[in-house]
Amino acid sequence: MKIIKFLFFFLFILILISVIIIYNLNQNYNIKKIINDLEKDLNAKIILNEEPDWIFLPKIQLDIKSKIENNSNIYSSKEMNISFTQSYNFSPLNFNIDSNSFFINGLEIKSLEAYGNYIYNDKRIILKSLTGKVGEGKFSLNGNIDNSELKKIDINGDLKNLHLNQILRQLNLANWKRIEIKLTSNQFKLTTNANNILQTAEASVPIKGSMYFAVTEEERFGIAFLKLLIEKTPNLNNLSKSLSQIIDGFDGKPALFKGDLNIKNGLIQTDNLNVKNQNNRIDIKGSYDMISDLFDIKILFFESDNLVVEAIVLGNIENPSIQIVNESVISNNKDENIDLKKVFDEGIQSLIDKLLGISE
Repeated sequence: MKIIKFLFFFLFILILISVIIIYNLNQNYNIKKIINDLEKDLNAKIILNEEPDWIFLPKIQLDIKSKIENNSNIYSSKEMNISFTQSYNFSPLNFNIDSNSFFINGLEIKSLEAYGNYIYNDKRIILKSLTGKVGEGKFSLNGNIDNSELKKIDINGDLKNLHLNQILRQLNLANWKRIEIKLTSNQFKLTTNANNILQTAEASVPIKGSMYFAVTEEERFGIAFLKLLIEKTPNLNNLSKSLSQIIDGFDGKPALFKGDLNIKNGLIQTDNLNVKNQNNRIDIKGSYDMISDLFDIKILFFESDNLVVEAIVLGNIENPSIQIVNESVISNNKDENIDLKKVFDEGIQSLIDKLLGISE
């Protein structure tokens, strides 16, 4: 009799535990709830490409194949695989994410892979690895993301051989055709707030890479002819020197650059960025306001460590002006500076024709 009572009691306890477990699984591992929580956290719409795959032994695992679209049209991916894994203990939730093609404001990231942990109590994401490719370049990041009210983001990482022109073009920010820039950064650090990323970003970014300046045969001939006109128009001496520095010193020869970028309060600032090629050097000092989209930069042209000419960069990233300091345009206005970018856009031959017309 005691054995029968014990068996009934044991059976009752077993049924009760089973009900509790089923209820708990239904509440915490309900696919609709999980997707709704993800959509809320990511401010996105997640559309399943196929039914999710559940695994309950020896651990709880959920595999989701879907496409994702941000509600603000900031990012999207037609194919994204998301995997969550939870052991039967108090360890954090593990996640794995991969996508062959992921878009951020038009910028395509290929072979995107991310994995890490999510800590429930602290609402914190430990990003162990985030890798991807942008064109021929690639990046590797890690860090912490606070998903509580603080919304703090701490990121460390490396960038390798990123084509800046391609990134600006895909983001529809600028279409630079004259200069080709590829950059690398090792062990940079970034801290920001998810609610105001640009305004609160603070970073120290050591950079290096290569720069190539494209020049036509007509422009090579034009600068040679321009040198012959300098005696008649001495006020254009600085223009000739700066054009010679660019065309003779950097045309067709990839130059190397190196320096540090400091980011704070929406400003990207540098005081030690330089570009070198053989005996020529260009020093760049100043800032770019990411929020207002404005340059305030000084460029110093050197030859054999001798300062040749100075220029200032003003305006926005799409169409900046590069003005030679204290260089008078071919007019009676002594305060107007010559714009190097405008000279290249309109053509050196146009400048020469203008000079010859005034000389006559």
